[in-house]
Amino acid sequence: MKVLKLSVDDFCDYHLIAVYTHLQDYKLAYYLNKVLKLHLCREHEKPCLYCPHTQNTYPYYRWEDTLLRVTWHCIANKLSGSQQLDEGFFSTTNTVHYLIDKLKKVD
Repeated sequence: MKVLKLSVDDFCDYHLIAVYTHLQDYKLAYYLNKVLKLHLCREHEKPCLYCPHTQNTYPYYRWEDTLLRVTWHCIANKLSGSQQLDEGFFSTTNTVHYLIDKLKKVD
């Protein structure tokens, strides 16, 4: 009997576009919608993307173009925050987490 093997690579047809900007995530989604005629929006079911490796949630925008059968995703790569330390002069520290560590310049 002949065994056939399916490859996942045959089904995952995607392009990754990195955007370098200092805009807030909602402003970037607005300008992408305006210029590229998209309809990116935050979904009620999944407003953020959870990364179990870093245990952080990243802003997530999505739009499915049913006419062209294309799904657009806009995900923030950089997540900034502050962590409360014990009482003192320097009681907080700023932390930065990246979804894709190799692309730290992509914001």
